[in-house]
Order: sequence, then structure tokens, then C-alpha cells
Amino acid sequence: WFVAEAARESLERHWKRRVEIAVLELQKLGAPMSPKDPTQLWASSNDYAGPFNRQDPTSDNHLKIFVDEYWKTGPRGFELLKRLSSLVSHDFMAGLSRVSMYVIDGHPLEQEQIAQLKAIFGDTRVSERGRVCLGISHQPLNNDRGGVEVSNIQRDSSAEKAKIQPDDVLLKFDGKPLTDFDNLIEVLKAYRPDDEVTFEVLRYGVRKPFEVKVKLQGWYER
Repeated sequence: WFVAEAARESLERHWKRRVEIAVLELQKLGAPMSPKDPTQLWASSNDYAGPFNRQDPTSDNHLKIFVDEYWKTGPRGFELLKRLSSLVSHDFMAGLSRVSMYVIDGHPLEQEQIAQLKAIFGDTRVSERGRVCLGISHQPLNNDRGGVEVSNIQRDSSAEKAKIQPDDVLLKFDGKPLTDFDNLIEVLKAYRPDDEVTFEVLRYGVRKPFEVKVKLQGWYER
């Protein structure tokens, strides 16, 4: 047992170091991502319990890579991204990965290159988005009312600064009903960083829905 455990720990150290080197090299090529310090991916023992642990995509334990108008990594960038595939394959039992790619409006990629990203990370881990990020993850709602139920909130995000909370339900966006999370993604594509919008929010323990103003931010700090 001890031999097997030592071998497992050695393999885990190896794939972590391989990921860290690839992340740092990608940043040298100008690839935007969060967190910038790759050791943060395994910094919290509470959030990380080995490579099969389920992850919150809004946390610093989940690598987020942003392909936007500033993406200039070239072929070398795709080689390095392939090294990060271990963040997907190590999580296959949990069904979730420790990495997400966000392809943001204005990006320079061809459709073939986006297909390459999906081949590396899987279709569900490569998402096309607008230029602003609310900073939430969601959970499906089982009702006919519609809306978006917030499950987690990213630190320092637009949502956190507006004091939106986990379990809040976002009912309306600038006066128009939200049907689901995909609807929210689409309406946000019309906005730019620093735009201000208004959500109608339903909160547990509060009798009536109320309005929350949100100043939208980009996906990362340049």
C-alpha cells in the first residue's frame, strides 16, 4: 500500500508541476487567465482533495483562460494548452474539470482553432461569451417562473461588489424577465465593461423581489 501511495503522490506532484510550468509559459506569451499564480490551483486543502475533487468554477482553484482580442499566443500557445488537458482528464470521475476556456467577443480565432480547443478540453469547457462577466455560477431551477438561481459568486466580481448572494434568484434584467442562464449570457453580450444594469432579485427570507444595480466588469484585470 505504501509503495502504491508513494507512486501516486509522485505522479500527482509531476502533473501539478507540468501544469504550473505550462500556465507560466502561457502568461509569458500574453495569455490572460485567472488565477495568475498557478500554485493557487491547489492552495486550499478545503477546496482541493485530490484530482478527483469537484470544483467551483468561480473559485481560485479553477483555472480560467480568456481568449479575447489580446490573444496572440500562436501555435506555441496551443501546444501549451494541450499540457493542461490533465486538469480535465484527472477529473473524469467527478464529471467536472479544473479548467475552463472563455472565448470572448472580439477574439482572433478561426472556427477551426475553436474546434481545437474543444478537442483539448471538451465542448462543455469551452464557452463563447460577451465582453462582460457577472461572476456567478448557477443551478437549474425546477419551476415555471424562470430566472437564474445563483449558486456561487466569484471574488471581486461585478456580482460580489453589487452584494448579490448565493441562492438569490435573478428574475429580471433591465426590466425584462430572464428565462434561464443561457438567456442571461445572451443579453450580457450587448454590454461593455463599466456599463450599469439593473437586476430584479428574489432573496430567501425577503418578502418581495427588489432591484440591484450592477456595474459590469470585464473578465480579468489587464
